[in-house]
Amino acid sequence: MSKEFYRLVSDSEILDEMADSFRNRILEQKFLYTEDGANAFYSEEKWWPIFKPEDVISTEDYIKILEKNVFKKWKKYAFVSLACGDSHKEKEILKSLLSKWFDISYYWVDFSERMLELSEETLKNINCNKKFILADIWSKKFKTEIDYLLKDYDERVFTFYGNTFWNINYTNIIDILGNLLKKWEKLLLEVVTRKDLSIEESLFIFNRNKAQLNNEDSKSFLLNKIRKIWIKDEDGKLIVTMKEDKLLDVLKVNFIFEILKKIKIDFRWKMVFLPWEKIELYTIYYYYPETLISFFKEHDFKFLDASYARKWWQFLFEKE
Repeated sequence: MSKEFYRLVSDSEILDEMADSFRNRILEQKFLYTEDGANAFYSEEKWWPIFKPEDVISTEDYIKILEKNVFKKWKKYAFVSLACGDSHKEKEILKSLLSKWFDISYYWVDFSERMLELSEETLKNINCNKKFILADIWSKKFKTEIDYLLKDYDERVFTFYGNTFWNINYTNIIDILGNLLKKWEKLLLEVVTRKDLSIEESLFIFNRNKAQLNNEDSKSFLLNKIRKIWIKDEDGKLIVTMKEDKLLDVLKVNFIFEILKKIKIDFRWKMVFLPWEKIELYTIYYYYPETLISFFKEHDFKFLDASYARKWWQFLFEKE
């Protein structure tokens, strides 16, 4: 079985983009998972202990929804994992599907080269054609390249597992997906949810996230890029904010680094940070399932199926 690597973004471009993020005081989420951030994230996932096993979807449910609605044995599939991370979920899914003789090539895509390395290690014993793509999935370059690479397959299936969708502004990501997927193509989407629209549930979510400020593994992950540009932990403090978007019934939780003293740094650009300026480091969007389905429908995605645990849902959509 073949293995190929495609690089669509250079190290220099990544550093330039990260500097732009800091100048705007909003760190794009993709940078947190690069280099040592990937290792911090997967440090036995100690940094994010707020989810219990019963909160997350079982491997069997992932496989069931794909076998029921997506894969047929007489077709050749490209299985594309957007922001794949270390592919630990995809490993079990691929192992099951390939054992049943589905014809699948796996394309794992991530902005972090370190994540692709972790993914390669995870999938080293999975016997199928594998294509690594180091890319920014929001770029036109990625859409052009993926269209070319996948032109000979009968069907393309896209997945968004893990944290990516919950980290990105939904109006941005829905437009990207709307342009990336072609008519009839399917998207399996995993999101973290709020169980209802009550004030009690909102407070529970806020307090659960705020508690992470007392967790050293969590703080190490959140601060890894602040430290990268030579800002010291004591130069600021971590705070958590939350607001509700009534239009989509979504709770937006922000982890923010609030500057406490004047700081001058030189990271691709000379920058000055003043006291009480805030750098947004990490965002989590908690969706309400019914409203999210309606949102996708308004953007020409047909809802096909879903499964859920207590906090996580997976949705299967088809581009109309």
